[in-house]
Amino acid sequence: MDKLLNTKLFLLDMDGTLYLGDEVFEGAVDFINTISATGREYIYLTNNSSRAGVDYVTRAGECFHLRHGDRHVPE
Repeated sequence: MDKLLNTKLFLLDMDGTLYLGDEVFEGAVDFINTISATGREYIYLTNNSSRAGVDYVTRAGECFHLRHGDRHVPE
């Protein structure tokens, strides 16, 4: 548990880990909010190259209620 509490940067897979299709997994939004609220960082990753990068940025914004200009969504 100490390792998790001391983690400063989380690398998060997207599709199938945080959400699947149109369904955001229970606890995913709270987890992202907790990371941010505790001053830690996260980066979204994917191994699915079937979409453009901008599509994943848009998807993350929709799933996790982020807006352009937020710390984790580029302008």
